[in-house]
Amino acid sequence: MWVSRSSSSIRPSCPLARHWQSRARTFAREYALPIGHQLDLMPAKDVIVLGSPYFGFMSKTREDFLHLSAPQDLGGFGLTCIEEYVVLEELATGDAALATRLFITPLVFLYAYNLGSPELIEELAAPFYRGQRPDWLGCFAITDANHGSDVIAAHTRIFPRTNGS
Repeated sequence: MWVSRSSSSIRPSCPLARHWQSRARTFAREYALPIGHQLDLMPAKDVIVLGSPYFGFMSKTREDFLHLSAPQDLGGFGLTCIEEYVVLEELATGDAALATRLFITPLVFLYAYNLGSPELIEELAAPFYRGQRPDWLGCFAITDANHGSDVIAAHTRIFPRTNGS
């Protein structure tokens, strides 16, 4: 039997953060846990097919948790990093992989916003956070030619150019 259990000993003082912590706990237990279990039983190729439960999960989290880390002027809740962490920790009690996906998706758009370029904000961050581009999923490609996705073992190398530059 699958058990969802909160491990957070942190109780935010902000009423809004407590609300989202509680909502995340319920969401993890009632939605993320069964979806994660269902996805775990599926072949990987079926998980990524449009219409799989994975995309239903992403759609549902957009409705409920998209603005968790969004800038306030784009609809964000204004939670501190610790408060966001507590909410994400609650989500991870249902399924850690799905919670990670929820955390990773907006990072690209948050970085675009934090660069401060009006063009990047209007082209990337604003459409994502306003829900105008629900098909956008952020991701990071972290690979090294000799170490795959083991980012700890990755190496940075500098090679001099033959033209002297």
